[in-house]
Amino acid sequence: MSVDRSKRKGDFWITGSQVFRLMKNVSESLAGQVGIVNLLGLSNAEIYGEPSEPFQTDAAYLMNRLSVRRQRDLNEIYGRIFKGSMPELHADKSMGWETYYRSYVDTYLQRDIRNLICNDFCQEVNLHKNHHKILFDCY
Repeated sequence: MSVDRSKRKGDFWITGSQVFRLMKNVSESLAGQVGIVNLLGLSNAEIYGEPSEPFQTDAAYLMNRLSVRRQRDLNEIYGRIFKGSMPELHADKSMGWETYYRSYVDTYLQRDIRNLICNDFCQEVNLHKNHHKILFDCY
């Protein structure tokens, strides 16, 4: 395999959101050779084009932050909550969040959950087959 011959770190990047499929055999086949970075959705600072700073609990810092950030009304806050943090929704202003999330659920979650359930079910059936085979072999 090319990744084994090269020995140079960073030669191969596997990206995507197919966590279940990608990670299925990684623990065995690429143990110690892979770095995993879980990326979150966009932050408010990224969405609104504001400076990104680590959160602090200092009262003076928080009061100052309130004075330099634009206040948002309730409709804007709920709009932001419903739209979510997926980058594509903020890059393509014409894309509707309802259609996006419906498609997201249809393409990723339903398939991944179906695969997980089917795999667990098949393993359970095989376990029972083996158990019955052992019982019958003993008689």
